[in-house]
Amino acid sequence: QELVEHALAAEDAIGAVGGADVEWVIDRSNRVWLAQARPIVHGEEMRPAAIELFAFSRGDVREWTWDVTHNPDPLSPAQAGLVARIGAIGAGVEMQVVGGYLYTAASQETGDEVIAPDGAGAITRFFTDEIVPAVDAKLSALERKDEPPLDSALLAYDEVVTLNGRRVAPTLRAGREPLRQFLTARLPDRNLAQLMTALLATRSDRHLAARIRRVAAGRESIDSLLSYAAPMAPAWDVAAPTFAEEPAPILDAITAERQRCEKERPSDTREADAQAIRIRASLPPEDEAEFERALARAREAHELGETDDHVFFRAQAVVRRALLAVARRWRLQRPTDIFYANLEQVLDSHRA
Repeated sequence: QELVEHALAAEDAIGAVGGADVEWVIDRSNRVWLAQARPIVHGEEMRPAAIELFAFSRGDVREWTWDVTHNPDPLSPAQAGLVARIGAIGAGVEMQVVGGYLYTAASQETGDEVIAPDGAGAITRFFTDEIVPAVDAKLSALERKDEPPLDSALLAYDEVVTLNGRRVAPTLRAGREPLRQFLTARLPDRNLAQLMTALLATRSDRHLAARIRRVAAGRESIDSLLSYAAPMAPAWDVAAPTFAEEPAPILDAITAERQRCEKERPSDTREADAQAIRIRASLPPEDEAEFERALARAREAHELGETDDHVFFRAQAVVRRALLAVARRWRLQRPTDIFYANLEQVLDSHRA
């Protein structure tokens, strides 16, 4: 109620008779701070989704979350079509498009007889020895084609997403689970989600941002970075140009990183290690070894999650190139219009 009152006051203060977008923060003392307010200019399509659109979640004990990290904007019809395909094939990934936005939830499936790899480096070996070769087998031939066939590209996408949903994601969850259980049992009065985030906030060498830092520091070539980032895009949407098509955001990020002094940036790794030291100091000696094993395993799973994103982008980039090839054959004046057509209708017309 306090937030509503502040928002209405801000709306009145700027004379936004048609409503205002209000940016706000609640601090740890539960005080509401308004950062800014602007008159709404988006139009009707940006209004909140009608509650009826969430009917699918009724009776579902899971929490459905707006995937604002990967998809802050409404999905293109093509990407919404890919989400629908994932749901139809039972890929072990739970997604719903609500009012144009992507929502996700934990899968109700346990995966295909997933056995969590145990021991140092076991999760990494599982990914590099099993998953990467399997993904290469499904995508490499299509990645070499200038115009991959749409049917083949969509089939490969389905298979890669299913591999992730049924093998990779459950394995990574299992890798984090011992730490989650340990913290729940030993530190029940702490906020588990915040504690897990703090402990796992290390700088992964696999993360795109880490490779940008390496290039800025002269420890990796720009060509190497651009080769790795080629299938990736600023947004998780098949309509978004890949960095191979438009590398400017990567180059701008390198320039910005070079201009930023390292000592002025707080280190996530140092903060995560400090958090681990504080927890370790609070434990009885007999629990320390168990904590260290669980933490190492969870961090390994967390780091592999960054590589997991790259696999998704590879599959999505193949579909993007296939759709653009269809658009060129159809001689669309703007080939990118293909992403704003219904995906299944495009597929049916293409087959016809």
